[in-house]
Amino acid sequence: MNSKAIRLAWVFIFLAPLILPKCVHAQDVHFSQFDNANLIINPALTASGVESGRISMQAKQQWTRGLINPFRTIFASYEAKINPCDVSNKHKWSYGFSIMNDDAGASNLTLTQVTGSLSYTYQMAEEIGFTLGALGGFNNRSFESGLLSAGNQYDPILQIYDSSIPLEGIPDMFSTNFETVGLGFNFYGKQSKVVNDEGVTTRQGRSTLNFGGAIYNLTRPNVAFTTQDYTSQLGFRYTLYMVPTIELTRSVDLRFKAFAEFQNTYFESLFDGGLVFHMKDAKNNPISFGLSTGVRLWSLDNGIDPSTNPNQIVDAIIPAITASVKGVDVGFAFDINISKFSEANNRRGGPELFIRKRIFNCLVTPPFRPNCNIF
Repeated sequence: MNSKAIRLAWVFIFLAPLILPKCVHAQDVHFSQFDNANLIINPALTASGVESGRISMQAKQQWTRGLINPFRTIFASYEAKINPCDVSNKHKWSYGFSIMNDDAGASNLTLTQVTGSLSYTYQMAEEIGFTLGALGGFNNRSFESGLLSAGNQYDPILQIYDSSIPLEGIPDMFSTNFETVGLGFNFYGKQSKVVNDEGVTTRQGRSTLNFGGAIYNLTRPNVAFTTQDYTSQLGFRYTLYMVPTIELTRSVDLRFKAFAEFQNTYFESLFDGGLVFHMKDAKNNPISFGLSTGVRLWSLDNGIDPSTNPNQIVDAIIPAITASVKGVDVGFAFDINISKFSEANNRRGGPELFIRKRIFNCLVTPPFRPNCNIF
């Protein structure tokens, strides 16, 4: 990485944790391991990395004690490079497809999303790349009104809900379809190759930096359930992230992750840090595993300073463990809820599992591959 890019990278590393929480106000983040759900946070991350392609799946369950029907989210994707063997070409294209299903609550409120994405990368140098990405897709949101109760059904004398009384205030449409359109950018830089005292290149350095952002819901789709003359436009959703990896020793890396998204006045951010350990098996295949701890914050209005914003919440502490063996990456995280909602769920946030198979059609897996690094 050249000196100008290095200076820019370190400025971003030191300023981003100070700037992001004060300039973005977000809605719910689907996954704590956000850097693995790449198409959700940025279409410019489509098929990023050294592999020719990858197949990924991620699943999460939340609030098993706090809700009758806990939140369950499943995400799967396939991504691939176009002409991955042409390593000399500075203009590179990739494509991807994803499907997500989210189900929650007593009414089985369900969101199903299917998307396709396309990205273009300009390889400015061997260690530096800039990517633009676009995403388009289809959404269906539905719920079962028969599972709901309304205020007009409540009998104050018996202190029960009478399901024989017709519901009031329930939409006359229980399923709605709308589109998804998003654009994003990503900057990638990696450490130059390691050269020994004799001037011979021995290996590729593992230090990397990725940062970027995206905007979703560009068409402001109407998501109202009712068929009457009423609209409810979905607000723009903005995402920002930064993932620096620093090679400490020949076998240990230090990795940080910062993510924030905002939609209207909603804010949410995730910060994570940990170590990645690299080794080899008896057949000289690279193996790595990582340990990290993160924290999630969210707010319902403009402001993250708890002294001036009582609605700001430090929601959860998130320990995680990852591993990478022979092109297969796995990760497990658990949200330990520490907000006031913990009183309703016995401090149970929820487990999250991630698995990915990296495909190398014409590229050789490099030694000491950074663990679970999608970028």
